[in-house]
Formats: sequence, structure tokens, C-alpha cells
Amino acid sequence: MKRYGPLLRSWFPGEPLPAPALPGRVARDTLNHPALTGMAAADVSTLAAALEIPYRASLEHKAHLKRGGRRVSAVRSDSPNGNRRLDVTDHVLALRLRDHLDLPVQVIAVLLGIDQGTVSHLTALAGELLAAARTTLPAAPQPAELPRTPAALLAYAATAGIPLTIPENGQTMPERFRTRRSKTTRDTP
Repeated sequence: MKRYGPLLRSWFPGEPLPAPALPGRVARDTLNHPALTGMAAADVSTLAAALEIPYRASLEHKAHLKRGGRRVSAVRSDSPNGNRRLDVTDHVLALRLRDHLDLPVQVIAVLLGIDQGTVSHLTALAGELLAAARTTLPAAPQPAELPRTPAALLAYAATAGIPLTIPENGQTMPERFRTRRSKTTRDTP
């Protein structure tokens, strides 16, 4: 035991290992506000509930393809797949934040405490689920001035009465937000 020191001792049941710290995120109830999403909070929740079954079906389909067949000798349960931190409500919120406020994926990633690539996958999957369900989202007018800096985003949320804070999760918030849609036309021959 002396040879391996604290590493081996940490494996014994008498000394529990510390739980890994999960990155911070903004609470779902905070992000589910009409000023941020352009939809009533109840409408976002209803939409997420309607997309829950197609979402679970797509997860099962991907797992089936990855496994190469049906599950064999698996314990049947109603628990969610694996240790998912995001559910279908987070998918809808990411899509609405991106569409309504024109926030880039870097900002949504910081707010949800996830990677930038995951945000792209979230919004793409939410769009696919909405298209498959033949559901169109209500067109909400964008704010007169879209937030383009973290300070402007926090000020916009504060004027709407939203207690939004930027979480400390190891990701960096960009100093200036770039828009997804190009406002200028290109001069190319």
C-alpha cells in the first residue's frame, strides 16, 4: 500500500472519491421567458412535451443503429438514456434563443454549460423534430435592438425582469456577438 500511495487508498470503499464538478448553467426557468424565447413559457413547455416522444424515438433509433440490432438481455426501465444533462426542453430553448435573439452558438453554449458543437446539434435536432411533427413556431417580433455584447444581454434581461447571470463554467463568453445572418450583400463578380 505504501508503494502506490494516495491513488490506491482512494479506491477503497472507506474513502469516497469526490464527485466531479459539473459545469454551471443558467436555470431552465430563467431561460424560459418570453423576452428571451419570443414564446410564452407555457407554450415552450407544451411544445417540448409534444416533442418528447419523437425525441425519445430518435434516441432509440440512433442507439439501435449504433448497436447494430435490437437490445439483448437489457434491463427494461423508463429511466432516460444514460446520464443526459439536456432534455428536449433544452433543445427547444436553444432553438428559440438562436432564432428570437439571434444569439450565436458560443453564447448559448455558455448559458447552457455545454460545448459549442452540441448547441449546433441541439438546434438541428429540434428543427428536424419540428419539421417531422409539421409544427411551425409562432413568429415573434425581435427586440428593437438585439443584444450584441454580454453586458447588453444582461441589461436586456434585467429590463425584462429576468435574473440572468453568466455562469462560471470554464467557457469564455465572446466580447462581441456576431450575427448569423449577413446584413450586407457581397460584391462578387
